[in-house]
Amino acid sequence: MNLFVNKIRKEMESIEISVSALAQAAGFSRTYMTDVLRGRYIPKDDRIYAIAQVLGLNPKDLISVAKEARAGIKADRPTRSFKFLEQRRAKSLAEAVTTLGVDCSFGDYPPLLLKLNKKSYAVLFTQTKADHRFTLGCALELKERDKLDKVYVIPELRTEDDIKYSDLMKKYGVFMLTAEELMSELKSI
Repeated sequence: MNLFVNKIRKEMESIEISVSALAQAAGFSRTYMTDVLRGRYIPKDDRIYAIAQVLGLNPKDLISVAKEARAGIKADRPTRSFKFLEQRRAKSLAEAVTTLGVDCSFGDYPPLLLKLNKKSYAVLFTQTKADHRFTLGCALELKERDKLDKVYVIPELRTEDDIKYSDLMKKYGVFMLTAEELMSELKSI
């Protein structure tokens, strides 16, 4: 466990506040707060500020501890929290698409492969504000490597930038869709 989590847990014990109560007072879901306390990820500063307010800690001190903990995370690869969320999203989507008769397999990269009517598709998941050029590059490399018919990219939260960039991606056989749009597309195949 990291210093950031230890500091929060110690203060929670000293003021006798539960995870649920802390989450509610800070304006978060219990699940989110549990993930933070398990060390799956370190929240952004605005959320740390809210936690500090509830616990009666100096927000600057808690943010400083969080920055030290973040320094240990390598920026050139996905953090454990994104990997966890990506796997959870892949599992959820796989459960939905198997009802359409689609064969699914899980992998590390891509997280989800689909086979339908002798065609192969990959599904990638991106975080909010993902680097679109990097995503497109990865998708094209994957498409070539695995001889895929299409690659679908499902953003965590679709932004205006995603919508603008999706037209360029389509030219290369890479489609940025929501999970619901992907389900509709697979039904039509």
